[in-house]
Amino acid sequence: VGYGECTIYISSFYKVFGQGFIFDDHYLALVGTAASVGNCLGRILWGPVADRVSCKIILAILFASQSSLMYTFFSTSVIGHVGLLFWVLGFYLTIGGVASVSPVCIAEWYGNEHFSTNYGLWFSALVLSGATVILLSTFTHDVLSWSDQMFIAGSAAFLGLILLLVGGGRPKLVKVTDRESISN
Repeated sequence: VGYGECTIYISSFYKVFGQGFIFDDHYLALVGTAASVGNCLGRILWGPVADRVSCKIILAILFASQSSLMYTFFSTSVIGHVGLLFWVLGFYLTIGGVASVSPVCIAEWYGNEHFSTNYGLWFSALVLSGATVILLSTFTHDVLSWSDQMFIAGSAAFLGLILLLVGGGRPKLVKVTDRESISN
């Protein structure tokens, strides 16, 4: 919850939103290039942090950052060219960060035994996120403003942050080796 909605929303709509106040396609292409650089840098910069800080703290920072960026993204229409560039760059730094630390978190929380399956399930949530964003944008575009849609996507990231803080981290699994201990 959260990471996917913001990721899909920004990657799909930053240029469409930017075209409402920036009329230079070359500049919008430059923003896309900066996004790619941000994604790369996010993976590089957050990796060493994941080696030193708990996954819960890192993901909380990343989700809070995405939520804050999404809640304030509409302000780039007032700030202009530079605002759009820095907000999109910020988003992609967090996108790269989540991609970088996710394998570490999966291994830390669930172990290495079924790592590939667990990691695949973690990222398959993007399918649901993509469908949510598509439905939201397709069926509510005439009803909801840009800022309303951004608020909904930001709220998804905020909900992800709350769920992480309340129940995130390693699940408490109990290994039962004796059937009699179940009944006691």
